[in-house]
Amino acid sequence: MSDRWVAALGPRKLPALVVWGACCPYVPVRFADMRRQFFAVERVVRLEDSGHWPMADNPTAVREAVVPFLRNRMGASSRVA
Repeated sequence: MSDRWVAALGPRKLPALVVWGACCPYVPVRFADMRRQFFAVERVVRLEDSGHWPMADNPTAVREAVVPFLRNRMGASSRVA
């Protein structure tokens, strides 16, 4: 299924942020940087204290990565809590 996502989204060169739990028991952290092969990744954030669900393991760190990324895309006047 991921091959289909890459084929559909990769050519669009949409800006991307990768947030990855370094302790994920299912998908090793080395795959975080590999996303650059397929997408226009602007930043990779590795959360050393997180597993497969970094948004549950460390919601503050995820917010600190995601909110500025989204603000940059949406414009400075947009307010994201």
